[in-house]
Amino acid sequence: MKTPVRLGLVILTCAGMLVMVSQLLVNPSLGRPVLRPYQFPPSLTFGTYQAQPRFQARQLIGPKIATAHSEGHYQSPPFELDMRYFYDGATVNGDVVTYNQSYLPTAVSGSSEIRGKPETGLYQLFTYEGRAYLSACINPRGTSTVTAAQFLAHRQALDHGPQRFAAWVLNQEYWLDRRCLWSQISLPLSQDSLPTAYTRLEQVWLPWYAWWREHFPPV
Repeated sequence: MKTPVRLGLVILTCAGMLVMVSQLLVNPSLGRPVLRPYQFPPSLTFGTYQAQPRFQARQLIGPKIATAHSEGHYQSPPFELDMRYFYDGATVNGDVVTYNQSYLPTAVSGSSEIRGKPETGLYQLFTYEGRAYLSACINPRGTSTVTAAQFLAHRQALDHGPQRFAAWVLNQEYWLDRRCLWSQISLPLSQDSLPTAYTRLEQVWLPWYAWWREHFPPV
């Protein structure tokens, strides 16, 4: 790289940093916009499936992981589909394992495993009280994740692009967009072997993930 070009890049970088510092001094709340709850659709069609509201949702046991969240509960027999939109940028860490342990009465069974697909990303499979589960955090940018480390890696790699700088300066978005659509899909194990149940969950997960990637809640 020629010296004038390199010098120009250094000047632009320094100018951008000065703008960020000056904006923070003038407006300490910069990068912390007020986010609103998300109204989940009453029903939706994804792939060949139709998801309807499930009015008798299971009781949630355990502490709330994020202080700000919305919930949606659906059924598409024999599947149950639960969504929780965590949008408190200060507390969301995208740790699906912790979410499962906090929202279910007891820890998941020892059959838990993490898998991944190029079309969606990573997800967790496990069993609990006679049901097989698929659980993942759908990210605002990037593929789905399971652990807090994976979630943070996505945020650091994908949230700092120049296309988001203007929105951050205008206090329209977080610099690190720590929002998570925590998705759980489950079905009973009474008729299926565990490998078959996991395969069926993955078949539902593909169109379910694709729908929510296209309809991720706006800021």
